[in-house]
Amino acid sequence: GEIYDAGESSKATTTVNTIQIPVIFRFMAGNGAYFGLGPQIDLVSNANYSATYKGGPQQSVSNDVTKTYASNLFSAVLSFGNNIRISHSFFFNINLRFAYNFTDMKGVDGLGQDLSNSNLYSGNNSFYPEHQATNSISASFGVGLIYRIGHDF
Repeated sequence: GEIYDAGESSKATTTVNTIQIPVIFRFMAGNGAYFGLGPQIDLVSNANYSATYKGGPQQSVSNDVTKTYASNLFSAVLSFGNNIRISHSFFFNINLRFAYNFTDMKGVDGLGQDLSNSNLYSGNNSFYPEHQATNSISASFGVGLIYRIGHDF
């Protein structure tokens, strides 16, 4: 972590890049609408912590914190969408997707401290009373074009 001076203000950002591998089972309605549900594995490829400070001696800091995050995460995915027919084989797709991560991501806090460090949770002057799991939830909206080869289902 970084040293924080009394009276200093800061803004911290942690960016985590993942590769998501979903396996979604779609339940289709006759009109192109669908509901999807399934598991997803997230592979953490990169994580960066950055902070800017005002009122203290240090102005900014940026650190690669990839090693503090779990290398892979397990999530559940829920999606809703519709394939709108444009022609015999072309469809316009619109969808809404939600994912919840069940695995503790670990990582860093707002001061850049490694949340896996047991010293943060022990002793009379512990920084945190106990370890709390870090889970993520996300939502996305997507649009796309689909070209279907073969049979018309």
